[in-house]
Parts: sequence; C-alpha cells; structure tokens
Amino acid sequence: MKSFVPILALCCALSSVHCELFSAMADLEHLVYAERALADNLANYISQEEIRLQTLKQFTDQLTEKNSEVGNRPGQYLANPVNTFLLLKRLTADWELLEGLLKDIEGQALVHNITVYKGHFPTKEDVTGAAVALFRLQDTYQLDTSTIARGEIEGTTSFPTLKAVECFELGKLAYNNGDHYHTVLWMEEALERLRGDVESIIQRADVLEYLAYSTFVNNADEVQKALQYTNELLQLNPNHQRALGNKNYYEKFIASDVRRSQTKGDLGEDPSGVQRPQEDHVLPERQQYEKLCRQSPPKNLQMEKRLFCRYAHYNKPRLFLAPAKEEVIFLNPKIYYFKDVLSHREIERIKELATPRLKRATVQNSVTGELETAPYRVSKRLVCFLTYMSACFSLLIASIVATCAQ
Repeated sequence: MKSFVPILALCCALSSVHCELFSAMADLEHLVYAERALADNLANYISQEEIRLQTLKQFTDQLTEKNSEVGNRPGQYLANPVNTFLLLKRLTADWELLEGLLKDIEGQALVHNITVYKGHFPTKEDVTGAAVALFRLQDTYQLDTSTIARGEIEGTTSFPTLKAVECFELGKLAYNNGDHYHTVLWMEEALERLRGDVESIIQRADVLEYLAYSTFVNNADEVQKALQYTNELLQLNPNHQRALGNKNYYEKFIASDVRRSQTKGDLGEDPSGVQRPQEDHVLPERQQYEKLCRQSPPKNLQMEKRLFCRYAHYNKPRLFLAPAKEEVIFLNPKIYYFKDVLSHREIERIKELATPRLKRATVQNSVTGELETAPYRVSKRLVCFLTYMSACFSLLIASIVATCAQ
C-alpha cells in the first residue's frame, strides 16, 4: 500500500508533463503558420518594392534619354512643338505619379530637394496650352494627325514619336476643352497606334469611350459611326452604363426623320466626316491668315530682279569699318534683312537680362476695354515703363545692351 502512493504520484506527474508538452506543441504550430504568413507577406512586399523601383528606374532612364537628345541646343529641341508638349507632360502628370512612388524617407528627402526646382515646373494649364498650340499648328498648316504623331514638323531637326497613350492624352485634353473636332482626330490616331503597341497602359475601350461620343457631337451626320464605336465598346465592356445610354439615344436618333432635315439643309448637302468647328471660320481674315502661312508669296520675276544685298554704313563713322549686312527681301512693303548684327554671346546676355521681365501678352477686350489674356496669344512681352523697345533696353543697366543700342 505504501508503494502504491509514490507510483500514483509519478503517473500524475507524467500526465501533467504530457499535457503541457501537448499545449506547447500546439502553440509552436501556430508559430510555424505565422512564420509562413510572414514570409509570404515579405515576399509580396519585396515584389511590390521591385515593381516600384523598376518604375522609378524606367522614369529615370526616360529622363536621361530625353535630356541627352537636347544636348547643348535646347532651342532647336524645343522648336518642335511635339517635344514641348512631351516635356511639359513629363514634368506635370508623370511627375505627380512619380511623387507617389517616393514614399520612403530617402524618397521624401529627394522630393524635398527637388522643391527648389518646382517653382519653375509647368502647370496643367501649361500642358493644355501646349496641346492647343499643336492643334492650332495642325489646323493652320492642314497637317495630318499621323504626321504630327511622327514628329515630322517642317523646319525642325528633332522628330519625336508619340505613343498611343500620348495621342490619347492629347485627345483627352481636347475633350476636356470642349474641342470634339480634335478629340476625334487624336482618338482615331490613338486607336490606330494601339494596334502595334502591346505594352500600352491604355485599353481600346478607354479610347472608344471618348471617340464614340465626340464623333457624334462633332458631326451628327456621323451618328452611324458613333453607334459602331459604341457597339464595339459594349462588346469589350457590356456593362458600360454611359455606352448603353448612348446606344439607345443613337438608335432613336437614326430612326428619326428630323435628323435628315436638320443636317442636310435646303440644298440637300450631306456634310459627313470630321468637321472643324464653325467658329474657326467666322472671320475671313483668319482664313486668309492660315492660307498665307501655308504657302510662300507668289514669285514675281520682275520684282526679284530689283532685290539686292549690300554693305551699308548710313553715314555713321563706326559703320565705315564694320558696315551693316543689309538684304532687301521684299519691295512692297519694303522688308529688310540685317545679318550678323549681334554675336551669339550678346544674344544670350540680352535674353538673360530680359527673361525675368517677360510677362504674358494681353489683348484688349472689345466690350470692357480691359486688358486680358487670350488663348490664341501665348507669347510674352518685355514689361517696362516706356513704350519703345529702345527705351526698354535702356532700362537694362548693362554695358552689352548699351553697346548693342548704338
């Protein structure tokens, strides 16, 4: 009996150890699963970081590549308006996306350092202005959209090519500006370029959404085409609410006899195709201006025989040693062309002095008489207290300006 008590105590002790061991094993199993989840989450984090860093690297490579194209002649590079648009876009929309990727401490420090330059960064209004300038160039010289998308602008030495997404962004800027004419032109180009752009970040449905609606708004006679684009959009996205509503409206519009009487008019004309807005043709002066821009003045052999070049001193003593190089290039009105008046160093110095004083040019409102900016006049002028340019330059206290003014 006495030996039975220790044995019973030993059995109880062994049972207690087994229970604690079982409990500890269960906890350890939870740790195994926790470790596995930690490894999976870390792997996912590393994957996301690799994508982020790869995006940053691609953007950096793009900046380096584009900036290397500029070289030491930024003026020649920016002479092509396509380059101007792309530069402004990179420093606005693209930079906003990039800032979101610079989320760590080092990245935020980088953003803080770049704020020194952000005072010179363009705004979204500047990007819209660059796009409108491209549209105006396209209209004035009647350039094909694909020609501009290839960067083939006469008189420029750089030929940047626009991708599908960049054509889409131009079309979207036109759409947001209420310009459905250029929306159609650039969305059609985006659609065409999507065929060979397998890495594009935009989808065909994105383009069709804008293209279908703008096709109809630009010219109601193109409603069949708008319906075709809408049907294609619905094949890609059957639940697209706006497309479903537009499809119903287009079908009713086609069935209506009112459409034919409204669009064909008394003469029975059928104005199909993409049409330029009527307000662009209100002033006959604008048509003449664009026509003049598109072609050189007609040749006049009798007048050309009277054109000449000469060294002129105008009875000024200092010009006897270094006469002016004068060329008469037109007789009526008389137009003179003076060559080598300023050296490159003098030109750069004058630009350096004048740039801080440049302000957006204004026009006078015919109704209120107030000076205001206008979308068709985006040049800048030198602001000073006096009217004449010679007086403006005299205000710039620099010996080089005084020398050039003699």
